[in-house]
Parts: sequence; structure tokens; C-alpha cells
Amino acid sequence: MVTGPKRDVTGELRTAMEKRGIKFGIYYSLMEWYHPLWAGGKREQFSQEWMHPKFKEVVANYEPWFIFLDGEWESTDKVFHTEELAAWLYNESSVKDRVVVNDRWGSGRAKHGDIYSSEYGGGQGWKDHPWQEDRGIGESYGFNRHENFAHYNSVAKLIDMLTKCMMNGGNLLLDIGPTADGRIPVIMQDRLVQIGEWLAVNGEAIYGSRPWRVTHERDVRYTTKGQDLYAICMQWPGNPLVLNEPKPAAGTVITMLGRKEPVPWEMKDGKLHIQTPQLTVDKLPCQHAWVLKIPGAAP
Repeated sequence: MVTGPKRDVTGELRTAMEKRGIKFGIYYSLMEWYHPLWAGGKREQFSQEWMHPKFKEVVANYEPWFIFLDGEWESTDKVFHTEELAAWLYNESSVKDRVVVNDRWGSGRAKHGDIYSSEYGGGQGWKDHPWQEDRGIGESYGFNRHENFAHYNSVAKLIDMLTKCMMNGGNLLLDIGPTADGRIPVIMQDRLVQIGEWLAVNGEAIYGSRPWRVTHERDVRYTTKGQDLYAICMQWPGNPLVLNEPKPAAGTVITMLGRKEPVPWEMKDGKLHIQTPQLTVDKLPCQHAWVLKIPGAAP
């Protein structure tokens, strides 16, 4: 049997991402259930003789910006010797000045790491530490042939999760799982395309945003960028939309992202009353979560 040269699929992926301006990251499992040393109970030997050298090799070869550690629940950081590994990564590796790693260095999360990772955690996060919500589009991380349509979240639910993470100051890591031959299932493609279409209109309220002093009121979620406040309406707002918290200055021009026309507003009894534009379906800027930009109202 004649075979061709061995492909470096990871390297190909990194190159493709870099060409598109996307920073490359890796997933790395600390433990391996079926490795002879691990399966034989020689966990410290496994860590020092196998896991550490492989981790260093991967980092040296692909220089990731982000490392998602996993498999930490099986043993403590003392067994994995991850304190030594972290010392090498942050002091000696080629990515020491820029790499970001999650909190899975050994059993017990949300203790160490550049970011904490909530797993199917609902987007609540932590107030005092950088964090991200990681989850699949369905109930599984990888491709699961037993999942059917009902197991997959609608685009509305995924945008709901995205905006919830943003208002609470976190990121959303949304997993996709290719099939055995490398195809992305069509239903996953569909969800990603629809989220992309929503972001094309409303990304200004998401990318580089920060939480406000008030995260939300009723069905409206807030994010900020600089001095600007974004009110993300999870339901089509009533007319008028009445908000208790924002206090824009006189003369402020409020707009709905995706539309150029100013939105009329007034302050009445200390509350912001916004006249929602009356639009037919074909004039809506997007199909979910409409965003009002209120310049200068973030402080």
C-alpha cells in the first residue's frame, strides 16, 4: 500500500486562520484514558514523561494564542505537575508574553488561569475575573449522530446566550463538531451563518464591548463601548419602549443598529421613552435581538 506524505492538519488550520486574521488556539487534554501509563495507574510518570513533552511540542510547533486545557478533573495539579508546566509556559515558551489559558490545571476550576470557563453554565460567569461560557450548538461538544433537530439550539437561543455573556462581561466559545470525514453538519453551518448575519448588523454592540453598571432591565440587556450604551432588546420593543436606567443628554441621537434614521425619544418622569420605529417585516434590520445605540449614555 502506497501512502502520501503525512498531512499536518493542525498546521493547515492555523495557516488558514491566520490568513483570515483569526488568532489560533488549541484544545489540550491533560489526561488520556487509554495511554498505557495512565491506564496502568502511573499518573505522575504519565504526566512527566508523556504529557509535559507533548504539551511543549505542541506549543513550540503551533505557537497558540489560546490554550483550552481539559481533562483536569481526574487528578490534582500536584499529580499533573501543572505548576511546573505553567512556569515553563509563562517564562520560557515562545508565547510566554501573549498566551491565554483557561482554569483547568488540575481538579478544581475557577481557582487558577487567565480566564475561567463555565461549561453549559447559562452565561452568568464571574464578576471579578475574566471568563467565558463554552458549549456546543446542541447538547454535545463533538458531532453526535444520535442528536436530532430537537437537540440543537435555535439561532434565537444562541443569540440569547451570546448577549447574556456580553452583558455579564464574558465571552462565548461556541463549539462545532465535524463528522469523521471533516464535514461541518449543515444544521451547524446554518446556525453559524445566521449568527454571522446578526453580528453583521449588531456586532458594534458585541465586539470589544464591556458590561454596564446595570446589566439589564426586563427584556433589555446592556453593553457599552467607550461612552456609548447599547440596549439590546431581546423582544421587539413596545411603543414607546420605557427604560429606567439610561439618561441621555439633550440632543443625543439614538438609532437602531442597521438603520440610519434617528429614533425619537424624550425623558418623562425620569425615564427614557423611545418611540420604536414602525417597520414591516422586510424593513427590519435583523430577525432577532434589536439594538438601540444611545451615544454618551454609558458613564
